[in-house]
Amino acid sequence: MNQIIIEPSQEKSQLFEEAISACLLSIDAIKEKTDIALTSFNKSQFKKFDKQILDILETLDAFVRLSSVIKTALTENYNFSLKDVSPFLKLQFKLLTILKKISRARKNNDLILLLDLFDYELGQNLEQFKIEVLPTFARALNDNGPLIN
Repeated sequence: MNQIIIEPSQEKSQLFEEAISACLLSIDAIKEKTDIALTSFNKSQFKKFDKQILDILETLDAFVRLSSVIKTALTENYNFSLKDVSPFLKLQFKLLTILKKISRARKNNDLILLLDLFDYELGQNLEQFKIEVLPTFARALNDNGPLIN
């Protein structure tokens, strides 16, 4: 009888790849939701815009949690150093700062700041995650080596 043997490291690697893929999908979903929310704003549909902001914030929260789990798993299971995950930490700190600004702007009903944060700052930050950090994590998992030389 043939047996399938799964190495624990293969399971971990596959889970990390799936988590990275989920993060990438989250970024795309956030961008799409942001575009839809901005369209609502431009049509003066402010109640709809506010509900869409809450949905975006929930998706961002899930993204932050998942990306943090990936970072923690990489440092604990693959012995990545603080230097290895430094680009991630910088982007995550900036993302958390943007989230605080969004919360404050929403509380103060500062629509101009909200538009700026969603249209520019958030988009740029997520794009950096998408093109710099997450692919680097994926390559490091495949190479099973350090993230930065």
